Amino acid sequence: MRCPSCGADITDPAAVFCPRCATPLAGDEGATTARIDVGEEPPESPAQDVSETESLEPVAPARQEPSTTRPRVDLSTVRARLEASGWVDIAAVAGLGFLVLLMIGAILVVAAKLNFPALGGGGDALGAFTAVVLAALGVLGIPIVVDGVAIYALPLGALIAAGAGYSWAASSSGKAPATGSLVAAARWGAQLAVPTALLCWFFALVFRFRGDHPVAADAGVALVAGAFWGATFGIIAAATRIEPLRAVIARLVGGVRARSRRTYEGIVCGATMVGGAAVLGTGALLLWIIIALIRGAPAHQFGAGDAFAYLVYLVAFLPNIVVAVVSMSFGAPLEVGARVDLG
Repeated sequence: MRCPSCGADITDPAAVFCPRCATPLAGDEGATTARIDVGEEPPESPAQDVSETESLEPVAPARQEPSTTRPRVDLSTVRARLEASGWVDIAAVAGLGFLVLLMIGAILVVAAKLNFPALGGGGDALGAFTAVVLAALGVLGIPIVVDGVAIYALPLGALIAAGAGYSWAASSSGKAPATGSLVAAARWGAQLAVPTALLCWFFALVFRFRGDHPVAADAGVALVAGAFWGATFGIIAAATRIEPLRAVIARLVGGVRARSRRTYEGIVCGATMVGGAAVLGTGALLLWIIIALIRGAPAHQFGAGDAFAYLVYLVAFLPNIVVAVVSMSFGAPLEVGARVDLG
């Protein structure tokens, strides 16, 4: 078969187009293949560089030089996390309570200075603040080491004032929970142990008198005592914010009375006996002070500064003296030092 257009010899009898000039060779049934309508032509793709399509090997990423700048810490994120966990509020209450404790220490130092004017002569402001810190830590029963000798006391009156200061800090700041269960409030108050312990430990390490005769607070005991009293004050402050202490005592006593009448009567009798002994002991102490003043004591010049100092001492140690008097009235021995026992 030959092509009618170019005369080329076509060996394939089923050929539809001429292989040389592409002239249609079929009859009517093959005419439809001369043109195929495929609809709209697809958009042409953007031209690409031939060099990019010829190579199929992956291109290695460019090597980045290590950055010499340090990563920035987002302080706002850290603060937001601390505020969400509640530690910012707890630290604020602990700091305010510790400030009250420093004020109590300052009152004790002022009283000692009025009583002994030569005390701390020639010192500076840093030395005065160090003395305030040592007195404040001593209120919590932390030993004060003077030239290798540990001296400690637990003034119950000053300690009660410190506890009242923590309660005031928790209530005035509005950080402690005012509603909820007592267990949740106690859990919140127990967290005050951490910042209070850290504050006591830090101040005991930093503020101390150095030299030939060093005076410092025991930092290890300060950490433990700060945690104990911080948790104690925090639990009491948070619990009394939920429910007054008088209501708690009345509820506990009412529960004991409902369970056992005899136990309730025994508690009431014991509390009455101890309270009466405390009142009588306080009266005896005040009477002894009055008689001593009538007889001319103290012998040295007694002024307004001495009166203020003795009043501060009395407030700070009055509960201790009352406890000693009540204990002696029950027959307990009074231990003086480590060698002498008076029964």
